[in-house]
Amino acid sequence: MSNDSSGEQPQKRARGITVRVGRREVTKVGAKRYDFTDLQHEAMKLTWPSFFGLVVVFYLVMNALFAVAYMAYPDTIGNARDASFADAYFFSFETMTTMGFGDMRPGTPYGRLVATVEVFTGLLAFTVLAGFIFARLSRPSARVLFSRTMVIGSFNGKPTLFLRAANERNNLILEASAQLAFVRNESTVEGYAYRRFYDLDLVRARSPAFALTWTIMHSIDDKSPLFGLSASDLSDSDASIVATITGLDETMGQSIHARHEYFAANVLYDHRFVDILVETPDSGTILDLSRFHHIERITPEADAAPH
Repeated sequence: MSNDSSGEQPQKRARGITVRVGRREVTKVGAKRYDFTDLQHEAMKLTWPSFFGLVVVFYLVMNALFAVAYMAYPDTIGNARDASFADAYFFSFETMTTMGFGDMRPGTPYGRLVATVEVFTGLLAFTVLAGFIFARLSRPSARVLFSRTMVIGSFNGKPTLFLRAANERNNLILEASAQLAFVRNESTVEGYAYRRFYDLDLVRARSPAFALTWTIMHSIDDKSPLFGLSASDLSDSDASIVATITGLDETMGQSIHARHEYFAANVLYDHRFVDILVETPDSGTILDLSRFHHIERITPEADAAPH
């Protein structure tokens, strides 16, 4: 993030779109809050309760507008009570869903014109709505569990950063790949502040079949951006580590991805993950996910290799 070269100071409470980037809330000034030319993207961003709530509101409002149109002229709806908004509203419901019960009907040419427009509007709206619902239901998603913390211990005599991931579904993630990005604030000699990204090399960045758990490791050698950094150094530079896992869902045959961000407080030195694989007397193996996030403290010289 660079300084504003224009020299103008941003407003403390600028109006705009607030987005969360890591732990920070950034306000985009001049950007559209809602882009109605990109309805599918807007619909995909909503949660399911918000999506259905918006659909219900839209449906009620559209019927109210058509009810007002029916009441604009007398005798528009046959067998309806005079100046009855309730009759006009429920007739609009019947017309938009094309399921008229026969008690009320368009009584004038104007009424038939409005009913025709409403039927077309209803068919178009339900078609678009069905497309949105299908897109939301068919959107691929990953059920990857990330450990709450990262730990730094020793692996084969080298300081190593560890995080643990698990596939919560009872299938495989094929050709799974992992990436770690180290992010921190830095300043140039000219005094400009930047948010810098560094890719962390992994001991094993790919897994042909991710079924159970995966311990992702980064060796902290003299080429690592983490080399020589302490916990206070990470905190002072507002550092974070972004973990991403991508792959192919074996069941759905679709590409999926998962992401998790760790902040300085989530990186613990001289710790290791407890073992969650247990051998049973009958030569079986138990994966105890109830201990997935458990860690234990070690001495810096101890062997911190997890299973």
